[in-house]
Amino acid sequence: MVTSNANDSSIIARIYSNLVEVIRPLRQELPLEFSANEWSFMRTDSITLLNANITSQTVVEKKKLLDNIPIYVRWPPSHGIDLKEAKLVDEERRLVKIHPENKTEFVYYILPENEPIMYVNEYPSGSRFYVDFTYKNMQADQPVYVSYLSTNLKWKINYQLMLENEDANLSLLIAMADIRNDAPSAMSLEQVELFAGDINIKVPSSSLMLRHGFTELASAMTTSNPNMFDSENENFVFEYAELNGIYAYKIDKPFYIGGMTNYILSMFHDRINIEQYVKVSISSYGVSALKGKGERSYRLKSSNRFLPRGTCIVRHSKRIIGETRLSNIAVNQWYEFTLGDDPDIVYQQYSTLLSTTLDKDKVECMKSQRRSVYVIEIRLSNFKKSSVDVEYSYNVNGYALIRLLPSQASLLNVNESQSLFQQKDSAIKANIKLAANELQTFSQERFCFPEEPLKSLANHGKEADLYTSWFIKHYEIADTGYKNLYPIAELAAQGILIEGKLLNQEFDAQQMGDELKCCKSDEEIKRCAARLYSAESFLYKLLSQTLINEGMSKIETLGPLCHLLNANMYCDVSDKEQIVYRGENLTDGILEEYKKSY
Repeated sequence: MVTSNANDSSIIARIYSNLVEVIRPLRQELPLEFSANEWSFMRTDSITLLNANITSQTVVEKKKLLDNIPIYVRWPPSHGIDLKEAKLVDEERRLVKIHPENKTEFVYYILPENEPIMYVNEYPSGSRFYVDFTYKNMQADQPVYVSYLSTNLKWKINYQLMLENEDANLSLLIAMADIRNDAPSAMSLEQVELFAGDINIKVPSSSLMLRHGFTELASAMTTSNPNMFDSENENFVFEYAELNGIYAYKIDKPFYIGGMTNYILSMFHDRINIEQYVKVSISSYGVSALKGKGERSYRLKSSNRFLPRGTCIVRHSKRIIGETRLSNIAVNQWYEFTLGDDPDIVYQQYSTLLSTTLDKDKVECMKSQRRSVYVIEIRLSNFKKSSVDVEYSYNVNGYALIRLLPSQASLLNVNESQSLFQQKDSAIKANIKLAANELQTFSQERFCFPEEPLKSLANHGKEADLYTSWFIKHYEIADTGYKNLYPIAELAAQGILIEGKLLNQEFDAQQMGDELKCCKSDEEIKRCAARLYSAESFLYKLLSQTLINEGMSKIETLGPLCHLLNANMYCDVSDKEQIVYRGENLTDGILEEYKKSY
């Protein structure tokens, strides 16, 4: 019989962000034996043998019964104060044999459930799990290994980005590998590899795992082995390799990690390219007056190595100025992130309607559409004592055909501001240099919008129903009356994350997805979906714009969320009418069109 041994120095650990593959030699006879605590961490469907041809496999749960062992019990039961020696005859029935003082013979007594038992030599250890195989060696000269997935070991990467001064093009990026052992027992690891990238390995949802969290760290620190911090283990070398889009970091020496312990190792110190700028990103529904502050923004690139996903604390002059979450970043890929508002960079934007024309082609199709030309005046103020680079972007949601017209200056062959504003897809962009304490105004650019009366939000029901019905058919989901929503919540979380990455809102999208996946009931899932949609974020704007445009391009990413929102509406308010209000910024032209429509 092979028993699990956390201190086995021959363990090979391949650690991922949410679990570990444990590999160790099969040195003794089968079956494999695991304690209940070890079993609670394991993905039991992953237990297998390597370098072997398995013909059958069995898993058996057994509980070791402590029958006919000496114990002490309170006598008389329930109200006695003295401990009396007895014998445990049947542990399951709590049947004991005792010799009372006032009796000449032994008596048998069944103890109540709440009556304590004092064990002398042994203590109940709970269930044990046994895994047996029949197999043949694939190669006689190759050893057979036991392999399984477990959630007790995981890792993440923590970054520190050290910004030195505003003119420096290179900054120091420090990466630390944070390896966590959630199990109460220690492990000696002979070979360790850390894996990063887009690796989709599922974690089992077991209620037993809930008791093994970071909250137990403080109470368990005393169980950690102080020798794990031996100075001999300070310098580790991470060998870096790419495996078909997945990145492996092999640690060059064995190490010991205590139970309920975080073991943090230095991975690398690299100089990376960094650009600092202020982002003025304006997004609105309809053309209207807008004002706000710029965002402290950064753009980084690593020329030496792939950067795995992880949290990053940003420092300037050794002081913390913010925190962000880096995505998986390829070599020489520019990655952008923001740290919050910059109160010294203020923008104001005004629009003036120049002309409105009716699109005759649309009239013939019985669907009128107006094309309006606006002059946009942009005022950018820099209250700093130094110059800044501003990257301006303007996007009007709901207008797929926005067009930048030639400015009056360019029509007169005047070079001033001729190429300042550029159009990229449906967004208008410009790179602007603001001197210290400078106010600049730009009002020479003209924008053309195809305007159409916005649909009532009530009309979105058809598109939302279309998304829901397509989603159910595409994923072959049975019509359960909006029950068993957890698999759909998982898909909705994945879709939100995909859309968040496209909009550079990955951090917010990750938080939204985590909220959905943490819900424990259908009711929680429905209310969470409604709360996420109602919050001020990119999500409701994106979903509203998608339904307005009647597009199907995002049905795979937003379809699951629409299904959850429909579930919330139809299940909660089926017996009464409710009115939902959503504000929109409307131009004078759109308001006039509404007046004519009613």
